[in-house]
Amino acid sequence: MLQNAPMYAYLPAKDVARAREFYEGALGFHPKEEVAGGVVYEFGSGTAGFLYPTQNAGTSRASQAFWQVDDVEHEVAELAKRGVRLEDYDMPGERSPSGVITAGGAKVAWFNDTEGNILALVEPVLQKRSLLARIAGRMGGKTGLRRVGPTAVVSAALGALALGAFAIGALAIGRLAVGQARIRSLHIGELGVGKVRLFSRG
Repeated sequence: MLQNAPMYAYLPAKDVARAREFYEGALGFHPKEEVAGGVVYEFGSGTAGFLYPTQNAGTSRASQAFWQVDDVEHEVAELAKRGVRLEDYDMPGERSPSGVITAGGAKVAWFNDTEGNILALVEPVLQKRSLLARIAGRMGGKTGLRRVGPTAVVSAALGALALGAFAIGALAIGRLAVGQARIRSLHIGELGVGKVRLFSRG
């Protein structure tokens, strides 16, 4: 079944060489291999992204991918040192001096690459430890987990993926219904999250 198979992010680029300068120069990524005119980058927990050439790059208004991080403010500071500027969206939530938005159980920051792709950093917050313990307990594991499980992270990041370059709505965050192993309300206030695109066809 597809749900048991690995899933990876597409990073479309009109100019792969230019995009590589950004990802490998500004962000410091190390390419794993070159494939079909593109480049594969490996990330944590067995995930990866494929930077590939297409003239459709930059046409999506939705976030292309996000990274789950432990300290979003630290990552934003590191990006700033590398000359990467955050995108500023007019939306509800507490905004830090660096531009990080806290709303609905997550701290989120967005930035663009050279190809117009919207990328996000997501740090799940609010009852983080108790959520970990409850998830681990339900799964029969230990509570000494280091990171929030993928369901909770994706729930917290749905708003980051749904918002695009012209985002004006509230950050939509999913709430994990622990014990029922299902996602409940995906909204803040009166605003709901729309469809979330994890893949982009080029």
